[in-house]
Amino acid sequence: MTTKWITFAAIWTASLAVAYFVGHSSSADISADGKSTQASSGADRQTVSSAELDELEVSEVLVEVALEDVDLDSESGAFTGFLSGDFTPETLIRARLEALSYDSDQLASAMDQLYAMAPSRERNELMYELLTRWGKLDPYNALAFAGGIESMELQNRAMGEVLEGWASTDPVSALKWLDTNGVEFPARIYGDYLGDIMEGYAQTNPQLAFAYVEGLPSDTVGNRRIRDRALREVIDVMVEQNNISMAIELTTAMDDDSSRTNALSEIVDEWAEMDPLAAKDFVESMADDPAYAEMQRAVLREWADDDPVAASEWLGTMDPEDPNLPRLATSLVERWTRYDLNAAAEWLNEAPSSPEMDRAVGIFSMRAAQDDPQNALTWAQSVSDDRTRQRLENQIIPMFREQDPQAFEDYLADSDYSDDKKQQYRELEVRDGGRRWGGWWR
Repeated sequence: MTTKWITFAAIWTASLAVAYFVGHSSSADISADGKSTQASSGADRQTVSSAELDELEVSEVLVEVALEDVDLDSESGAFTGFLSGDFTPETLIRARLEALSYDSDQLASAMDQLYAMAPSRERNELMYELLTRWGKLDPYNALAFAGGIESMELQNRAMGEVLEGWASTDPVSALKWLDTNGVEFPARIYGDYLGDIMEGYAQTNPQLAFAYVEGLPSDTVGNRRIRDRALREVIDVMVEQNNISMAIELTTAMDDDSSRTNALSEIVDEWAEMDPLAAKDFVESMADDPAYAEMQRAVLREWADDDPVAASEWLGTMDPEDPNLPRLATSLVERWTRYDLNAAAEWLNEAPSSPEMDRAVGIFSMRAAQDDPQNALTWAQSVSDDRTRQRLENQIIPMFREQDPQAFEDYLADSDYSDDKKQQYRELEVRDGGRRWGGWWR
């Protein structure tokens, strides 16, 4: 539910669309107890701010759509088109723009219509978006609707969207609601809802949201997990809003070592998604910090997803004796092998062979086994640790046998395995972990 960074085209699209909503008057307020004081009517439209429009995730291919008229009053408008089964991207974004002008009653009607449609990803995403807005305008009715959804997974997500919207306008009331009703929820659901509230809270006042989360109890494993989950949501919003300096200042001042490390890793993880070089420079400036190793891994994970070659070059600048290097290499190979086995193999071939690299080689072997188990087996047999090498063979050899039985038999005939071992490999079943290529290595 975290809103991702918006492209320039999306911002341009949103700014162009603002003109369609100018002149619509706002008729909704939330009272101190969180209830709607709005006297809604279908003729009254909500004012839509440019900030709300900026929250829309719009791809470049939809820029042209915003140049067209969005007829908010037409019975054959974009939202009606979506409800009639038109799921094209153009109609979907027009429906989202149109729905931004809806008052509480219109949102209730739209939600009823959407919920009556056949389930689909497009329908669900539009429902979530409308529920967030409905939570800002009329949270109690929005929560009542969300609570009536039969699917528990859909219901929990819907409730969270409402709470996020509510907290963006009235976090105190949203937190009071959770405090009153939270005893009814399992710990995981409670933690999810608190995270949703803190995400909404942070959108308008990240500093106070951070202070609230920092004051949450962490005396048990469960409480710590809930606290760290909420803290991640606040940090993600701060980074998205480019309040990185504030996030770093608040986080580095924390007393709790475990939560502090997790929070710093989250900052770096989100930052590296946008600007890995800047995130890397920050991490390198924190070499003496207790969270340094975890921050290194956070940068590496994100960077390797986007540019594994650059990430590998960064690893090449590190001290070969750096105790963090094996874990970093493993993260790099795990991501690199998702889409370029050959490049990852070349990098591993050039890396110094050592027991510390066994895990990275194991990750590569299991991924390569999906395409070429015989070659993957050669990699696995280069692992120095006997027990680890045996576990890899036990996963890869059955995959080899299944893919090419004759080549497998030829391999056994040329091997030094005992007859008992050869028979064992003929009967060994393919493990599910092996099919997923990560298995116990992940």
